[in-house]
Amino acid sequence: MSRSIMNFDSAVSIREAPSADYPSTPGEAEALLSAIDGICADLGWSESNRGSFGAVIQPGDKVLLKPNFVLDENQ
Repeated sequence: MSRSIMNFDSAVSIREAPSADYPSTPGEAEALLSAIDGICADLGWSESNRGSFGAVIQPGDKVLLKPNFVLDENQ
């Protein structure tokens, strides 16, 4: 029995978010968007004319983003 093995890219990009909560000020929203843009650029997902995820999401695709928020304390 043969198994096909998919290529796996283990690239990682980490950015600090301004808060663990939803952005409550325009500055926090801009900082969060900047972090997302930076992650996408690091991973090669962005295209200048199509945005942060332009290289991996085609027009008409449906996408679910699951952020992994990690805190150093329980709330």
